[in-house]
Amino acid sequence: MRARCSSLAHLPHRRRYTMKTAPEFAACTARLTEEIREESIRAMQLEAATG
Repeated sequence: MRARCSSLAHLPHRRRYTMKTAPEFAACTARLTEEIREESIRAMQLEAATG
């Protein structure tokens, strides 16, 4: 498997659990989740087309 994208997350080091509620973390999570969703759809379409 290879990386399909690279994203820089400008999140502070010494990350604490409370960082999960930070807007920057939510935006990063949403962006990555959308990229995974799009890739999954493409994979399913390819599989359906090739049988």
